Amino acid sequence: MVSDCTACGTGRYSDAVAQTTENTCKDCGPGRYSTTDVGESESVCTNCVAGKASSNDAADKEDCVICGAGTYSLEKSKSCTPCPQGRYRGDAGGTQVTACNACGGGRYSSGTGQTSDSTCKNCDSGKYSTTIVGTSVGVCVKCPAGRFGEMEGAMILTECSACGPGRYSSVEGADDESTCVDCVAGKYSTTAVAVAATTCTDCPVGRYGE
Repeated sequence: MVSDCTACGTGRYSDAVAQTTENTCKDCGPGRYSTTDVGESESVCTNCVAGKASSNDAADKEDCVICGAGTYSLEKSKSCTPCPQGRYRGDAGGTQVTACNACGGGRYSSGTGQTSDSTCKNCDSGKYSTTIVGTSVGVCVKCPAGRFGEMEGAMILTECSACGPGRYSSVEGADDESTCVDCVAGKYSTTAVAVAATTCTDCPVGRYGE
């Protein structure tokens, strides 16, 4: 009777007849599964869906385990991949790297497999970053001379405030308005982002500046 022939079992198949040992049963392999006891070809093997993974060579569907927070997986994955630096994920079942949220501009994270927004660190005051996926403090750029940045986590250059007309600053990375210096009496400047006293111009004949 055919029932006297032992089935290869779930997660395996055999595409040859008259076999005499279990060694002829082939595994579906990691990242794949089969629910069929009597698999006659590799076509019985199905890929674990994205967001799940299996390291078993001969897996049943239940062996495809959902990826936890801080990780993701593509289809047919042997294991779940940690979210890379600059990203995090709080929920299970991430299906691609972009399912891991980016820290966003003005912030960075050097760790992998992060599960919370709180792991993203702000750039210090006096700096800013336009990088969406910041992986280190190195993405934070100093506010240029003529500007200052009082808040942490600035995302664009214009969040570094300009000293404004009549003032200048040669300091890079300034985090306080006190670094802006007024033009001396008798001079003026129309330059909003001035970096030196040379932008201050003498008041013309018939005028004075206190």
